[in-house]
Amino acid sequence: MFTLLKPAFVPATEINDDLPAAELALAAGMPAWRMLLVEDRVSDVYLAENMMEDSMPDYGWNITDRPSMAKAISALQQSNFDIALVDLGLEDVDGPETISLLRAAAPDLPIVVYSGSSDGELLRSALSNGAQFYIEKGKTDPKLVRAMLRCVLEPTHI
Repeated sequence: MFTLLKPAFVPATEINDDLPAAELALAAGMPAWRMLLVEDRVSDVYLAENMMEDSMPDYGWNITDRPSMAKAISALQQSNFDIALVDLGLEDVDGPETISLLRAAAPDLPIVVYSGSSDGELLRSALSNGAQFYIEKGKTDPKLVRAMLRCVLEPTHI
């Protein structure tokens, strides 16, 4: 029996690809999601984990973090994800191209921009390239993040 009591980082090597996280959590009586976090700063990875725990404590999360677009695309080829949380400034790609490359690799994957930038033009460009929402690092309201994530992950239940 699997029980996911709170969001948790799970190394990609420990994820059971035979059972999606949502099924594992449902077996335990709670929803769960598999997130690909594309972020090159370790401190921001922890910030994202805390954001998920604060925003959706009643959901289980399997978060796979990758520091570059190349590694993120490789993870997409090996596993299925329910959502991607993506920084726009990575070691191998920068700006709206980040979203374009991820969208090309996973056309149906919901993408949320996770950035410290408040450049309106950059954010509009990322949204026009296929991102659904934008979360500014460190400036998140848990209720707003929860509502946004539920719109992305559970659009028929809102």
